[in-house]
Amino acid sequence: MSFSISKYPLCNSAILDTGSTVHIFNQISRFNNFRAARDGDFLWAGDNKVPIEGFGDVDVEVTGPSGSSILRLYDAAFCDNFACNLISFNELSKLGIWLDTDPNRHMSLRRSDRSVLALIKQKHGQLVVEDIDEEFSRHSFLTRRNKFNSYTKRKPQRATADIWHLRLGHPGPQALEHLVNASQGVRIKGIPTHKCDLCATAKAKRQIRRAPRETDVLEPGERLALDFHDFESDYEGYKSLLLVTDRSSGFSWDYYLPDRTATTINCTLTQVFDYLLYQYGFKPRVIECDNEFVDQKPAVKDFLERKNLKLEPSAPYTQAQNGGAERSGGVIKEKARAMRGNLPAQLWSEIVKTAVYLNNRTPKYRLRWKSPYERLYKRKPAQEHLRVYGCKAFAMTPAAQKKTNRLKKLDPRAWIGYLIGYTSSNVYRVWIPSLNRIISTRDVIFDEDQVFDGTLETLILDVKEADLDELAQTLQRISLPNSTSNQGSQQDSNYFEIDSDAHNVDNLTGTDEADVPKYVEARFELLPTPPQTPPAALLAASIREPGGGETDHLSSLQGEWKFLESGGQEATASSDLEGFIQQRQPGGSESHDLTSLQGEPSSFAVHFPTSRSVMDPKKHKVWQAAFNAGRLGNTVLQVNGRALDRAKEQRLLQVPKERLERPLEAAREKLAKLLKDPKQRIHRSVLPPLPSRHRDLDDHLLGQYFKEAEGEHLKSHREMGSWLEVKSKDVPRKITILDCMWVYVYKFDKHGYFKNCKARLVVRGDQQARSGQSTYAATLAGRSFRTLMAISARFDLELIQYDAVNAFVNAQLDEEVYMKMPPGHRRQGYLLRLVKALYGLRKSPLLWHRELTATLKRMGFNSVPHEPCCLTLDGIIVFFYVDDIVFAYNQKNAAKAKNLEAQLQTRYKLTGGKDLQWFLGIEILRDREQLLIWLSQSSYIEKIGKLASTTRPPMTPMSAIELLPYAGNATNTEVHSYQVKVGSLLYAAVITRPDVSFAVSRLAQFNSNPGPEHHKAADRVLQYLVSTSTLALQLGGGDDFEVASDASYADNSIDRKSSQAYAMKLFGGLIGWRANKQDTVTTSTTEAELLALSQAAKESIFVSRLLEDLAVKLDSSQITIQCDNRQTIRLMTEEIASLKTKLRHVDVHNHWLRQEVQKGTIKVTYRPSTELVADGLTKALQGSKFVEFTRQLGLHNITAQLNARELPEFDEEELHDYIQTKLEDLGL
Repeated sequence: MSFSISKYPLCNSAILDTGSTVHIFNQISRFNNFRAARDGDFLWAGDNKVPIEGFGDVDVEVTGPSGSSILRLYDAAFCDNFACNLISFNELSKLGIWLDTDPNRHMSLRRSDRSVLALIKQKHGQLVVEDIDEEFSRHSFLTRRNKFNSYTKRKPQRATADIWHLRLGHPGPQALEHLVNASQGVRIKGIPTHKCDLCATAKAKRQIRRAPRETDVLEPGERLALDFHDFESDYEGYKSLLLVTDRSSGFSWDYYLPDRTATTINCTLTQVFDYLLYQYGFKPRVIECDNEFVDQKPAVKDFLERKNLKLEPSAPYTQAQNGGAERSGGVIKEKARAMRGNLPAQLWSEIVKTAVYLNNRTPKYRLRWKSPYERLYKRKPAQEHLRVYGCKAFAMTPAAQKKTNRLKKLDPRAWIGYLIGYTSSNVYRVWIPSLNRIISTRDVIFDEDQVFDGTLETLILDVKEADLDELAQTLQRISLPNSTSNQGSQQDSNYFEIDSDAHNVDNLTGTDEADVPKYVEARFELLPTPPQTPPAALLAASIREPGGGETDHLSSLQGEWKFLESGGQEATASSDLEGFIQQRQPGGSESHDLTSLQGEPSSFAVHFPTSRSVMDPKKHKVWQAAFNAGRLGNTVLQVNGRALDRAKEQRLLQVPKERLERPLEAAREKLAKLLKDPKQRIHRSVLPPLPSRHRDLDDHLLGQYFKEAEGEHLKSHREMGSWLEVKSKDVPRKITILDCMWVYVYKFDKHGYFKNCKARLVVRGDQQARSGQSTYAATLAGRSFRTLMAISARFDLELIQYDAVNAFVNAQLDEEVYMKMPPGHRRQGYLLRLVKALYGLRKSPLLWHRELTATLKRMGFNSVPHEPCCLTLDGIIVFFYVDDIVFAYNQKNAAKAKNLEAQLQTRYKLTGGKDLQWFLGIEILRDREQLLIWLSQSSYIEKIGKLASTTRPPMTPMSAIELLPYAGNATNTEVHSYQVKVGSLLYAAVITRPDVSFAVSRLAQFNSNPGPEHHKAADRVLQYLVSTSTLALQLGGGDDFEVASDASYADNSIDRKSSQAYAMKLFGGLIGWRANKQDTVTTSTTEAELLALSQAAKESIFVSRLLEDLAVKLDSSQITIQCDNRQTIRLMTEEIASLKTKLRHVDVHNHWLRQEVQKGTIKVTYRPSTELVADGLTKALQGSKFVEFTRQLGLHNITAQLNARELPEFDEEELHDYIQTKLEDLGL
């Protein structure tokens, strides 16, 4: 007999199953440490596939001879609605547990020592380990606090049909009744439409018969229905909704447009088709639309026909024929009307966006009561995160999240707002009326019994719960109306400010799109959009004197910058409140219509007529007094021991009227004056964030400078002949038109002070189809760079550096490529055919490498076989890394070198021509008298040091305690944060800081699942680097080529693989090193040392050949390798010695090494571990041993050299002013 889960008598019991390979439980409430399963995980139950929704640990209460006890089962599978709970006997047997079926004893589970673990019942023909009655409530298990994130699913939400009707955006009764089987985490019963007033009023419509256009069912994405819906302008200036519906699945995508011009529509449709192709692999064949495309928008029709799409327009004025699009749009608008309730109408785009989101997750009769989401993605949508739309939400404040105000125990920890949308399955969009903000947050609690009703009383209660400090911050920029002013003349508008991150709620800027082409303004937010980074405060300490001292020149600019962050707007307190509410009159309910948008497009303006009939004067005075008490009564600072409240502060710091009219212009003018002052310098740490796109420049403090940089960049392209302008109609249809974008950067001097703004046009090479041709372009290896520096130090070579301006553009393009015109500089109907290799194209680096190499060879240079980015000519060496070109030569060859440099300048536009100081973020300092060069990354280390949490600087980079794998599961955020730290550390470890190589090598082993201990260890390395940032790698001071190898046998306790390392010194300086784990397990110390020695030998032979190519002759052609294992040395040197091993690869390395020793290529010598430089690369040394290790590496403290290198940057006049300022500071 078979049972369903609701009828099977053992549905709550745990049964011992000898055929199951995994424990299976059907109740989520029983799980501890629950984690979601991967998509597609399932198990077989007979001939049926049963999806696994997650895994976790389950406690089972078992009965033994001495009473009850708890048996914990690990990695059990959660299968919702499974008929019963199964305990896998196979899994128990792995733990030594066995089944005692002796007929003379009670059947039981026994441990390996034969003690009884659990007695077993036989019930309904099954072996029952835990017997729970079927009537026992499935909610009666131990309750606990669950954490929900991207990895853990929420428990199924059980609610009345009314609640689910509101949560899902007012669907029909049949859709609700089928929602249980079409979704995950839903338990409901449907209700009729007429039982909901909002549905009855929102869904009234004409009855139209829509016959299907085709009887055959197409694949998803082949037939799309397009329809437009016009609304009043929203808070971002969007006025139209473009609804794209897949006819096969019924899934819809929503796009928001500022207008319905052909240009805007074509641009939007391009985004639509690109998105569907890259995200789903859809290539539409048929487009259903109304007659607008045919009669009113011929440009759109031509655009679609050029893409070989079949158009099926409806007859004029017969929208009913456009069934797919019109019906979907009607459903969406019905949902939106029903969901809106009393929310402001200008929030229509948020409401419609959520309506589309919910409609895609609502079961449809046409889809046999499946949802469009399930039809498209082949899995049921999760609905457990849905809440009643517009319900009250308590969103945790940033102060509570960061625990910054720990002493304010009685302050509220949350804002009161209302749910208006979903960013993801665990991030909600909440409108906070008291803050004029829309935020995205995860930390929120909902009260689904209360929704926003638009009354003043509701808003008063909400604001009442706010913290006084938060209320003061919110009202800080609000100017109260004059009580004697004419109420009827007030026309001030309010603004809803949209913020996608609650943490940045106070740092928002407006945007101005006056000069921005609106066809790029189409918005589509199916996936969450990262929040825009708020501008950095350009405050005191941002402008510094040449000596690093602070000035007060920005004190007046500070207020303007903060004013810009608040949006540069001022509204009255009355309008600030009235804009969010609908005032109820004693005689009935009356709601005032919302007017059109006013002000900047980034602001949401809601205007109400302010009259005495709307705002009760008595209530107004009460509110005015309350606002004054909270806003102006707080003490903000002390002057000469006397308290200064905010009211006095505002009287002292009155904002000039012109600042209200043009705050951005005033700030720009002041900044421009400061930039023109040669005595003032701005540090990189306080500059505002870089603009991400061209349209951001109008609202950026340095926008004008970036626009000038764009002009200079385009001018250089015109001079280089980078492209040809062609008409769009002349471009072949099958050619892909690539997009382009601007990349903006600040240029700094070597101390991090601002020099200028730079803009570079980059082609969207990611849109290019892969042709299969090679695009690899070689770059200069770090070891080759250090080798060249060691040679330069030893032979006192001149090092002259050049930078090739727009390097890639010097290379001719060998294929036909078309690109859109640059943003902000576009001409209607024109495209660019690229002639030169622009930045961003897949082949540009390779083409530039070929171009530069060919030019140097035509000048007579010869390539170096072992380094493709290095060439030589009669003792003159030239090496390059992309556009950084360096000439190295002896002083006696100076004339010839200058001639070669001049020849190169006739071919390319070069800047520089001075001594080499910086190369790839590496600072090069020299002492030519002592023939020494230091390589320092102090600036880079200062930058990455901010990744670490603040801790006490350690003496060594790593503890002697071994790091072990993390037993838990790291979140995506934790993994990303850890990988950023390790990746940043790697660059320092492989370029100039070998003292952290072993530590970083160990940290990199845990990149996929780091735990708290791993983060702590990474922070320790970062802090160590910061505390020793003045250590630099010294090159020079010797004459030999020395190599050392070492291994630490089986030091990895997890897999027992050995660590190995090598180090190479040339002319007294370390030029090469590596610390890594061996690929295979060895069975003895000798075998491990052999593998390490083989690695060192191969690398040193490569370097010796590179030296030969560079015409560098050593005193001895034989390479000497140091080793601290005598047995390994004996195997290399003795004639009859042989290695007895069954590991073939180890034996091969042994024979190869013996061959090279006998040929005289290498020589292996003994060196004690304490004197072996490679020893510290295989273990975490501590104390004095680590100090000695850094000395052996050649790391020297160059604080004096770093301080001394600042003065030569000033000319004579600047140096005089600098010294005079310092004397004045000292009172001399």
